[in-house]
Amino acid sequence: PVEIDGKIVRTDSPALDGATQAFTQDTIASESPEKPAMAASPSKSADEPSPAPAASEKGPTILGNYKLLKSIGKGGMGEVFKAQKIGDNRIVAIKVLAKELSSKESYVLRFEREARVMEKLDHPNILGCLDHGKTTKGRHYIVMEFVEGGSVEGYLKKLGRFSVGDALHIILKTAYALKHAHDGSMIHRDIKPDNILLTKDGIVKVADLGLAKDTEEDVSLTKTGAGAGTPIYMAPEQARDVKHVNGQVDIYALGIMLYVFLTSKPPF
Repeated sequence: PVEIDGKIVRTDSPALDGATQAFTQDTIASESPEKPAMAASPSKSADEPSPAPAASEKGPTILGNYKLLKSIGKGGMGEVFKAQKIGDNRIVAIKVLAKELSSKESYVLRFEREARVMEKLDHPNILGCLDHGKTTKGRHYIVMEFVEGGSVEGYLKKLGRFSVGDALHIILKTAYALKHAHDGSMIHRDIKPDNILLTKDGIVKVADLGLAKDTEEDVSLTKTGAGAGTPIYMAPEQARDVKHVNGQVDIYALGIMLYVFLTSKPPF
């Protein structure tokens, strides 16, 4: 055991080395910001006996075949819930498109594209999509694999910087995931520590494919000449025109991420 931030943690996990082996321990994982990992489930559209999903204080809300347990994250497109599948009690994460966006075609198309991208990419280091659909009340959702460990960003904030071994572990596994995506004509376009998850066993999962682009699909959803992504990790050509980029922007972001891991600050 070693002491990190006043906490005694074990460092005997074979997955990682150095102080950041704390990635795999409950003592650190329980304090890390919980980031949606996404889960799966077999039903493309379902009836739900209760109204729109929300973090209900009066009791569990039912969405299709799932009981929503608690909200674990919010973003511009909607909210992510920790949920339990009715019948087999499997714990999953469900991303629900915001109610006010459900009537806007462009947002619905983006949400559905994210689900298709996740389904297309089957790799141990990419967060898995097990189900997606729309309820009878018009709520769009994606059911995903649930990752309990937290995001790399959370651990980075706690530890400051990573050992060389731990940094390379995360970078190499992310690179394997990106190679799989690129081989399938997919570009992530938003690689950053907050979008990389770690399971309690130290397994790397690339998540948040909301900006992912299929180079073989219509790119009309993205405006020409517009930038999108996270500035610190964004390649210059992506800042100029996110629509016409290739897999090199993901490799650029991967390099920036490695620099941050080892120095605790961005290069620019």
